[in-house]
Amino acid sequence: MNLDTGSADVWFRGKNCKDPSGSSGCFGKAISLNDPSIKRFNTPPITANYGSGQVVLDLFQAPISIVGEAASKFDRKVATVPFGVASSVKGVLPGDGLLGMAFNGISAISPAIGASANFFDSLKLPKAEQVFAFYLNNLEDKDVGEVDLGGIDKSKFTGEIHYFDVIKTPGEDDFTTWNFDLAGWTVSVRGVKRVVNAPVAAGPADYALADTV
Repeated sequence: MNLDTGSADVWFRGKNCKDPSGSSGCFGKAISLNDPSIKRFNTPPITANYGSGQVVLDLFQAPISIVGEAASKFDRKVATVPFGVASSVKGVLPGDGLLGMAFNGISAISPAIGASANFFDSLKLPKAEQVFAFYLNNLEDKDVGEVDLGGIDKSKFTGEIHYFDVIKTPGEDDFTTWNFDLAGWTVSVRGVKRVVNAPVAAGPADYALADTV
């Protein structure tokens, strides 16, 4: 699935998903809806819009379990999570679906069902574990990318983590995406430093930068 910090909904590719424009394709595995724990909302399909395109979704809900290496931390079935099943996509990155990692204020599904559809709200983690982190793989080194839920893999960086307060998008009553104020920063890659002085907005709650990655 595509992990998207700029959206807040969970959706999967449907069995009969179509791409009328041919711009992205309904690739990847389609979700099976045969599990009796999956319940359909009695609502019409909705359209979720993104910067790159849009997707038409039928709405469902089901308990979602965490598997893999993260399973020990989440040794329980996650509370019921609302999600969409795509019947049509346009201009959206191909894949099995999307896991939105932003705030519920930007959700397209929540207004349609009258409740929070946010995946992280459903996790109900203690405050100290309300964290996620990305490690981006380096193709030259042929290493593997990683996403951590509920914690940080300290083996992936050195130095201290610095936190910044997140802010609401101007004109919005609720937190939406991960925005923060930053005057500039310096990035050093293989001894070459690049200083960026332009103002930055990038996203709400706390945001962290490591000294060295």
